[in-house]
Amino acid sequence: MALYLLCNSWLQATEEPLSPRQEPRTQLIPLAYQVVLSPYQKTSFSSDINTQIVSINKRLGETFEAGEVLIQLDDVIHRNLYLKALATLQKAEVIYEAKQALYQDNIASFQDFIDAQSALAIAQAEVGIARKNLKNTQIIAPYDGRVTHVNVEIAEYPNHQYNYNDKPMMEIIHDRTLLAKVLVPAIFLPKIYKGQPLIIEIKETGQRITAPIDRIGAAIDPSSATVPIEAKIDNQNRELMSGMTGRGYIEIELPYEFNITQTRTKDAL
Repeated sequence: MALYLLCNSWLQATEEPLSPRQEPRTQLIPLAYQVVLSPYQKTSFSSDINTQIVSINKRLGETFEAGEVLIQLDDVIHRNLYLKALATLQKAEVIYEAKQALYQDNIASFQDFIDAQSALAIAQAEVGIARKNLKNTQIIAPYDGRVTHVNVEIAEYPNHQYNYNDKPMMEIIHDRTLLAKVLVPAIFLPKIYKGQPLIIEIKETGQRITAPIDRIGAAIDPSSATVPIEAKIDNQNRELMSGMTGRGYIEIELPYEFNITQTRTKDAL
């Protein structure tokens, strides 16, 4: 509460005109005790078809590119079902064209034409279902990233409960971009904006990096009077890892007489 009153009085003071002696200056303000690095995206894969695993092409910690096949399931049955559906569709198309011509010549009945039209629509739908099931025999990477968990093995049936145990087949992260997540005292919100640089000291590596604020939370936590913000970190060289921690700072404009040490209380950090 004392921190809130101090900060509130400071914000009110900044709205008043400064005298010539009170020229504004900038300082590094500690936003929170800890910054946590998280992946830009995290994906868990499961299977809606029950077929044997043929190959696992990427394992724990390995990198991959978008479009690579991460896990291959047995596709023999679903490939043949797809070919069967295509053949049925071709037959339905021929019958429909014939019935349509006969109907136009007043030889076939309207009911015959409608039956052929319906059979064609059903055949088209079956091809779509068969194509989707065949596609689902491959787990394909949606983006560049790295594998964090593999919970299945070759020759297993992932939908069997004694093997699967409600766990995803594989978990991956998009780590070429990381998000620095930090809780900011809500009193500083008027001074925070998207694109503003967040300076981060990484505990594990000792690096000091700067990242632009990308997201600002839409609600304040009433119990802590804080709001979450996220800064986007370019990690193309993968020097940083998800889960690393550090301390975050931000430069904001302060009045000349404001004592920044007043905010460095145990509650603030």
